[in-house]
Amino acid sequence: AFSQQYGFTPNYFRKIFRQILNCPPNEYLINIRLEEAKKLLELGSYTVQTVSEMVGYNDVHYFSRLFKKKEGISPAKFRGMVNKEKEVKVKK
Repeated sequence: AFSQQYGFTPNYFRKIFRQILNCPPNEYLINIRLEEAKKLLELGSYTVQTVSEMVGYNDVHYFSRLFKKKEGISPAKFRGMVNKEKEVKVKK
């Protein structure tokens, strides 16, 4: 693993990571993945399943639960909302 490659124990790595970025490494990775997922969903070109896989989640249900927990809405609703906003802007 990354921590062992640089001579850290996993616990020490998590401790230092949390001190520097104020969140644990796994939460940081989830946040990065979900931010990228939002960008991909905003494009409107990909299904939720495809976006899930593109950001590293093979289980779309798990991805959807994480997304909804962070954003307050499902990825499908997010995608629909963004597309409706785009349609309204185009019509104006």
